[in-house]
Amino acid sequence: MRRITASLIISVLVLGSLTACTGDVAPEKSSFGQVDPMADSRVLVGSVLDEDDADKDGAAEEAADVPDSHAAHSGKTSEELDVANLPPSIKRMAQLCDAVNLGTVETLTAYSSTSASLIWHCIHLYICNCTDEELGVTTVGDYYEADPRVVTASIYAMFGKIKDIPRIPTDETISHDGEAPHIQISNDMKYRFLAEDRGPTVSEIRRATLYSDGSLEMEVALMDSETGEETVSIIYTMRVNSRDTTTSAMYEYEITGSRAADSITSDKISGTPFISIARQVYGYDLYPEDDSRYNEVEEVLEFSSFKEHVPGLNDLNKRITEEIIPVADEELDEVSWHEIKSYPITTEDHVQIATTYITYPNYGTDPDVACFIFDKKKKRAMVMNDVLEMCALNEFALTARVRGLWNPEGDETLTDLTYRGFIIRRDGSADIFYMLDIHNPEAGDYRRIGAYNSKAKKLRYPFDEGDLLPEDETDQMKPALTHGVKEQ
Repeated sequence: MRRITASLIISVLVLGSLTACTGDVAPEKSSFGQVDPMADSRVLVGSVLDEDDADKDGAAEEAADVPDSHAAHSGKTSEELDVANLPPSIKRMAQLCDAVNLGTVETLTAYSSTSASLIWHCIHLYICNCTDEELGVTTVGDYYEADPRVVTASIYAMFGKIKDIPRIPTDETISHDGEAPHIQISNDMKYRFLAEDRGPTVSEIRRATLYSDGSLEMEVALMDSETGEETVSIIYTMRVNSRDTTTSAMYEYEITGSRAADSITSDKISGTPFISIARQVYGYDLYPEDDSRYNEVEEVLEFSSFKEHVPGLNDLNKRITEEIIPVADEELDEVSWHEIKSYPITTEDHVQIATTYITYPNYGTDPDVACFIFDKKKKRAMVMNDVLEMCALNEFALTARVRGLWNPEGDETLTDLTYRGFIIRRDGSADIFYMLDIHNPEAGDYRRIGAYNSKAKKLRYPFDEGDLLPEDETDQMKPALTHGVKEQ
C-alpha cells in the first residue's frame, strides 16, 4: 500500500499551509512573530506558498481572504464553542481538517488549493477514515466507494478556494509494482479509493471560535495515539459554504486557509529540515538465530523538509545515497552481514546524522563513520572548515594534535590518520572523528575510530565505550533505533 511510513509522520511532523492574519490593524508582535489571539499567543507565520512554485494569482487569493482571528481588529464579535459538544456540522468540518492534517504530513506538501496530488490524497484519506454515516461510504473489496456528489462536495469544502476540481493525477490511477490503483472509477461512475490506514494517530479538536460574520476558526491537532504526543496542530479558517447555500448542503462551511498553532510547527513549515527513516531492517525480525543474517542491522536516515529546495539538503541526502546505501545493498555470502547504525541529533542550531557502517566478519577493526550536518541558522550543510573554526586550528594543526594524543599499546605504530567528519554535541562542543590505521607487530594491522573533543581537547575511543554517541544525547525516533539489540 502507498504510504509514507508512520515513523515519518511521528518523527516529524508537522504541517499546513500557513497564512497570516489580515485586518486593518496589525496584530501585536512577540519575539517570535505575530501573536495569535485565538491560540493564546501562539505564533503566526506567513503563507508558505512560493510564488515561483505556485500559481501567483491563486497564492495571493489564498492569503487574502483569511478571516481575522482578532475580533477587535475587524469589529466582529466571537463565541468560543464547547469542543466537547460541537454541532454535527462543525464536527464534520473537523473531520475534513483531520484529513488535511494527515495528507499534508504524509506528502510533505503545504496546504494549497493548487496541488492536484495533495487534493486527491487528502480526499482519499478522508473517505477511507471518515466515520460520518450520512456520507453513505461503502466498502467494495479493498476499496471504499463514494458517490460523486459526496466526493465533489467534500473537495470543495476541504479546499474552498479552488474554482474547479482538478483531474485525478495519473499516478493515482495506475498500478504500482503489482499493487492495485489507488483511485478507480466504477462502472456506475462512483469513486473507489484503495483502503488507506491512518497509522497510529488520532485527531483532537482543541479550539473552535465562531464569529458574528458567520466565519469559523478551529484548531485541530494530529496526535500519536500510542504516546499521546502532538504530531501537528493547525488552525483552520473557514467561511460559510459559498457554493451550496441551501439548507440541504452537505457542508455548512468551507476551508479557506490554515496556519500553524505553535512555533515548532511553523519552523517545520518554513522549511527547517528534520530527520526521517529511509530504511530500517533488523535481522532478528527476519531470520533464525543460527543464520548469520540474524545479526543484520540497517538503520539508514535521511533529511526531509516541507520545502522542495533547501540549500545543501540535497547534497547531504546525495552523500547518504552514495556512501551508505551501497553498503546496505551489497550482496553478501551466507556467512556475512551488514551493521549500519545511525545516531540522529537535533539541537537548537543543528540537524545531524552520524552513521557507522561495517560488513562482518571483520573482527578487530572499528566500523567506519560518516557525518551529515545541517546548520539551521546558516541554512546550509556544514563542512570541515566549520569545525576547524570552532577549534581555532587549521587542518594540519588539528591532525597533528590528534596524532600526538594517540597512545600506542606496546610496539604499535600509527601508520595513517584519516578525517571522517564531526558531530556537534548537546553541550556545544564537537566530536571530530578520525580513522586510525594501526600496525601491531604481533596482531597485525587494524583500524580504530578516535573522537577528538573540541572543548575537552582529549581523544576518546567511542567503541571502547559501546556506541559512537551516548544514547541520552540522540533523538528518539519512531520506530526506535535499536542498533540491533533485540528487546527481551
